[in-house]
Amino acid sequence: AGSRSDARSSECHEEEGKMVDAASTQPKKAKKRTKKPSKKSPKKRAKSASSKLLSLAKLTVGEDHIGNQPRISTKLLSAALSHLSENDARLARVIRQIGPPTSLIPRLGLDAFKSLCRSIVYQQLSVKSAARIFARLVEACGGESHLNPSSVKGLGIDENHEKRLAIGLSRPKVSYLLDLSDKFGDGSLTNEKLRKMKDIEVMEALCKVKGLGEWSVQMFMMFSLGRPDILPVGDLAVRKAFKRLYEMEVDPDAETIVEKLPGRDDLLKIANAWRPYRTIGSWYMWHVVETKEAAYTFGC
Repeated sequence: AGSRSDARSSECHEEEGKMVDAASTQPKKAKKRTKKPSKKSPKKRAKSASSKLLSLAKLTVGEDHIGNQPRISTKLLSAALSHLSENDARLARVIRQIGPPTSLIPRLGLDAFKSLCRSIVYQQLSVKSAARIFARLVEACGGESHLNPSSVKGLGIDENHEKRLAIGLSRPKVSYLLDLSDKFGDGSLTNEKLRKMKDIEVMEALCKVKGLGEWSVQMFMMFSLGRPDILPVGDLAVRKAFKRLYEMEVDPDAETIVEKLPGRDDLLKIANAWRPYRTIGSWYMWHVVETKEAAYTFGC
């Protein structure tokens, strides 16, 4: 799965007016108004886009907490399953069929830098191909215990193209890895800082790293930081699961597979009943589309 950038479009609607001559009832042809080109600098446009992203992302992450941030644990999972079962009858049947998501627990607390490196490498590649490339990167750095900002920067893969190609990294991904290394290397990002940040602060901090967008950060918060209330609204598998589980109607005029899936607002509306455990609800959504048992439960 790869990092995703949202396609943004805007439509300009203009009202047509009629200018009437005082001496005649015949309307004059209205002048077309042309939209003036934006005078915003690239820096301001980027800031505006970032602000819009964070405004949308705020709805997909947990509420602000003072002090230690909530983290998925065995105790929290028990409370989450009770809450989800009581508030969503359809999801309750999936929970009974699949069982508790105990596999989430061992994956939590992984080193942030390693997790984010992995996220960058895996973007837009099959799992098998990405795994091979990541293994070569780890080996080039001297092993998993040596995968750190210094070792990644020390590879010289921004200039040594033979080494870059031997590992299997594209030029953009090299720039992403180096930017990530710079931010961890200078202390802007650390495991401790990320653990203490509120959900939206994590989103804001990591979206400043080249190559990391909303989806990648959501995956990191769910599976590394263990934040319990994340809803990955852009994840195609999750959207497919919502459509199947809740028998959602879609736009009959939709042309592409993606357009035929429920959108951001649809997911937010249904998953509101899951709060503050949307991460756990989302985990079950992947199983709705990936396991025969869940598909059988709903006659799919």
